[in-house]
Amino acid sequence: MVVISPTGSGKTATYALPILNDIVRNASLHPQISTDSRSSKCQFHYPRAIIIVPTRELAVQIRDVFTNLARNIKGGIRIILAIGGLPTDWGKKNSNEQPTIVIGTAGRIIAELGYTRDLDGNIIEKPFPFDERDTPPQKFASRISLKSIRFIVLDEADRLVRKGYSSFYKDMEHIYEQSDLPSHCFSFMFSATFPPNAQAIARRFLFEDHIRVEIAEPGTANKCIQQDFTKSFPKERIEDPESKAFREVESEKTYQDLATRVLNELKRANDFRILIFIDGSNRSFHDMHNQLLKYNIEHVMLNDQMRQPDRLDILRKFTSGDVRVMIANALAERGLDIPKLDVVINFHLPTTMANYVQRIGRTGRAGRTGRSITYWPANYSDFNFALAMSKVLKGAGQKVPPCIEEIVGKDAPQNISEFKNVPSNTQKPKPENPNSTGKKKKLNTRQRKNKKKAAASAASAANSITTAVQNLSVSEK
Repeated sequence: MVVISPTGSGKTATYALPILNDIVRNASLHPQISTDSRSSKCQFHYPRAIIIVPTRELAVQIRDVFTNLARNIKGGIRIILAIGGLPTDWGKKNSNEQPTIVIGTAGRIIAELGYTRDLDGNIIEKPFPFDERDTPPQKFASRISLKSIRFIVLDEADRLVRKGYSSFYKDMEHIYEQSDLPSHCFSFMFSATFPPNAQAIARRFLFEDHIRVEIAEPGTANKCIQQDFTKSFPKERIEDPESKAFREVESEKTYQDLATRVLNELKRANDFRILIFIDGSNRSFHDMHNQLLKYNIEHVMLNDQMRQPDRLDILRKFTSGDVRVMIANALAERGLDIPKLDVVINFHLPTTMANYVQRIGRTGRAGRTGRSITYWPANYSDFNFALAMSKVLKGAGQKVPPCIEEIVGKDAPQNISEFKNVPSNTQKPKPENPNSTGKKKKLNTRQRKNKKKAAASAASAANSITTAVQNLSVSEK
């Protein structure tokens, strides 16, 4: 099943609830941990669901959602995080505490299946039972078996394929071609947009007649968000004291305008939070940090260059309200659900419309209202991007601001069914198998035998999932 739904509409709960329901109803089918007959140094775990996400932070958040939903389940469930930067806690050797759900990034899950990559990027099997090259060396190996898998979920699918289509495709091949993977397991893709590469993944790894549920047209902005725009002051040229080279920086007046807006927003309520997006360069973080300090604005910074424990600590401080302002790059634009996030500020214009929709989608979630403020660069002249922005605004029933209207004109088309000629990081669709001519792989006998049974089960599940997606925001209110 493919579910396309706007940001903040409750996609996580939409797959979490059916997974938890299946785990409770079929608890007796869950096997115990087993030790491989070839070595006492390797034991296998049999999770019921694997959830693949693009970022570590999203994995942690999804774990928290599952934990909250499962708090009243008798006996509880055990969730394993398979993400870089943190050890995978399989528990003690010979423990019968079986993990129920594994949540992680594709590369780390591949590693937990017993594979690694060589210097050329090819996926190869790790030496059995453990890899002496691991740091620190593993005295005891734990691996995932897919024998009991009932659900495979690809969350934020458009972001998964954007990070590297070819490598992600290979990862999916190794997961779906595992000999012990049941052919009747359910596969779900959840996404706010559905670019060509995501469609190719769906065609290859989901059934050809998979169910597609669209809660809104792909790429539309959340109508609960008031989208405001303000024009930046022209940039200034300064000389770097070390290199003596000149570089362009944001005007002091633009920073002053930002600080005034942030301070005014913080005064509105004691528990509101503000997320400021900037481009990904270290210099941008340094400049923004120094400018906010000038105005005594307490803040934290989040970017993908930080160690994983530091990232999680920063997110904890921000989500708990210990710090109410966070500066972030693209790392924070997908999936993160931050309570009481009232305002999102795009200090730098996103490079694609998909990024813009995702960034402002950090607010206005689960039926709540929110607001975004985007700084429109002075002397900006990209017609295609301005036209796409105009379409998004009109699609959300909002007025196009003068800074955009003066580029595209007052009579810009309103059809948002296709974002034509819009700058995008998404590559053109490639053959479904990067290593072949694109021919579809035939199903084996076992897969053909179970296809009708799986399709019937999926159709039954689709009815409840479709209802959940459509009604979730109402129930959360």
